[in-house]
Amino acid sequence: MGAALIGAMAQRRGGRRSVPPDDNGLTLVEVLVAMTVLALTATAVLLMTLNALRTTRANRGRVAAANLAAREIEIVRGQFASPALGPKTVQLGQVLDPNPLPGGTAGQPLVVDRTPYTVTRTAEWQSQGATSGPCDGGASGQLAYLHVTVTVTWPQMNGVTPVTSSTLLTPPLGTYDSGSGHVKVKVTDALGAPEANQQVTLTPGGSQVTGADGCAFFAFLTPGTYTAGLSTAGYVDPSWVSTPTATVTVTANQVAPVAFAYAPAAILNLSAATTAAYAAPTTMPFTVYNTALLSTTHTKSIAADATGTASITTWPYPDGLTAWAGDCADADPQQAGAARQNPLPTNPGQTTGGTVTTAPLDVVVTTRRGAVVSNATVVAVHATDSGCRGPVPDPVDGGNVGEALTLPTRTDSTGVAHVSLPFGVWTLKVSGSRPDRRWPDVTLSPGGGTANVSVVTR
Repeated sequence: MGAALIGAMAQRRGGRRSVPPDDNGLTLVEVLVAMTVLALTATAVLLMTLNALRTTRANRGRVAAANLAAREIEIVRGQFASPALGPKTVQLGQVLDPNPLPGGTAGQPLVVDRTPYTVTRTAEWQSQGATSGPCDGGASGQLAYLHVTVTVTWPQMNGVTPVTSSTLLTPPLGTYDSGSGHVKVKVTDALGAPEANQQVTLTPGGSQVTGADGCAFFAFLTPGTYTAGLSTAGYVDPSWVSTPTATVTVTANQVAPVAFAYAPAAILNLSAATTAAYAAPTTMPFTVYNTALLSTTHTKSIAADATGTASITTWPYPDGLTAWAGDCADADPQQAGAARQNPLPTNPGQTTGGTVTTAPLDVVVTTRRGAVVSNATVVAVHATDSGCRGPVPDPVDGGNVGEALTLPTRTDSTGVAHVSLPFGVWTLKVSGSRPDRRWPDVTLSPGGGTANVSVVTR
């Protein structure tokens, strides 16, 4: 028995006690899952916190903006009703940050809690009979009220709409002057929509910035003749004028209307589609077409620069401009029964490049005895017609012609000169020479391939 007890004790000391599987700890997969759940939970909490902060910031911004808008309205109302100032002293049109906070500067954003707020105020007189704005309605010179709108914006609005406040101010008795008149100037873009933020100058009379309705209303003017004008850099009117003006007559107790179409100009760079061997004359003009162009043919002739290209600052036509080489009547592909090229886009404020098709021509110059004439200067002359920009001097024979284009290269050692010309009927002449009988004509047509003409000199 003693031996059995000793053996059992030895076995207990030398053996290893088994551990239940549940006490082995967490596996790597369980650790990763736990960390993922923790990260997702932390991200959700962080997003909720950021959204709460963003909402708080937006609410704080809207409250400050609303206070600034109400402040601006009250300042204008006080000025409007002041016996010392009165309705006529309120600055009309659109103005930015006109009334700074203490320590601020007029025209600069108003800073509240280190956030800059921009206060945009628009003041417009509304005449009796007007509908949606001062530039709409009849010509009655009786002014019903002053419409004041204040809009406040700030950085990092994060989708929050601007704060807007408006009021109607009725002038007290005695404000109206039956001996004065008014001018309303309406500015619209290429699609007929109102053009805001355009400075309109009335001489004499000062200047205003158009509001969201594209209107500038000049009130209480002495009867007489005035000039209204626009001068925004990069803008043009439908006549491609960058600083359009209009004369207007002010009549007592009447509203005189002025309308401008004005939009960011489009830039169109035109060049001839030629090969290196068939260059076009650098003096070759271009023609552009649009049904809205103010001419009998709805076309406009464009001169080339020294490089043979034409850069056009044009009105942004929604349907673009159709272009072709040359400006004589038969340069138009349609005159030859062919289709004009597709219009080139003229998008507001954008630059577009485009090429126009020309006709390749080989000119061979020889003497009447058959000897080739090298290094000869050839001139292509077009007779005067309804489209040519001439008359211009004929550099070979004198007199006047419709167009005279000097070929860009002289004849080579074989007496040949290559050139690309506008479509139409051209007479080929050699500078400093006389023809054997008469200078030859050549008709260049769309799709006609490379034409050939022989010029025989004495």
